[in-house]
Amino acid sequence: MTGLQLYGRRVPASPGGFPVRRGLRAWCRAGLALLVLGSRTALAAAGGPAAGLPALAPENDLSAQVERLTEHVHGMEGKLKESAAARRTADQARMEAERRLAENLQETARLNAQIGLLREAKAALEERLAHAEEENSRAAERLVVAEEQMRRASGVGEAEPRRGDGPDLPSEPGQLPPGATLVIP
Repeated sequence: MTGLQLYGRRVPASPGGFPVRRGLRAWCRAGLALLVLGSRTALAAAGGPAAGLPALAPENDLSAQVERLTEHVHGMEGKLKESAAARRTADQARMEAERRLAENLQETARLNAQIGLLREAKAALEERLAHAEEENSRAAERLVVAEEQMRRASGVGEAEPRRGDGPDLPSEPGQLPPGATLVIP
């Protein structure tokens, strides 16, 4: 891309700029030059400089105004570039935030699904535990009934002590457990 030649000075084109911006820049320069020429022509037709405007040679004044306007256009281009860079950075930050949000939503959905599965498993385990406790209770009742039936069937009465119901007597005669007293009638 080539720049413009203005009064022997090269005005560089913006690198990678869009044709619309280059066209806009050229249009602004041409419009400003016409504006300056038109104001000079109007001043000359009115018979002199307007109130508060210095009387300069038209060629020098025109080149100075074009120079100031060119600098102003370059300043505007810089601001546009800064704005575009800021907008690009903001867009990247927004896209990154949206990506993280989508990842977090997926993770939340996955965790909610796991919570649901764990709740179902807990309910199934609680049901199995209740069933096992019922079976254990029934088995304990059956054991008590079976022991009672065995005791009755063996013919052992209520008056006879069952083995282990009385005091423990030593297997060898003459030996008493500690703290026991022997009473002979």
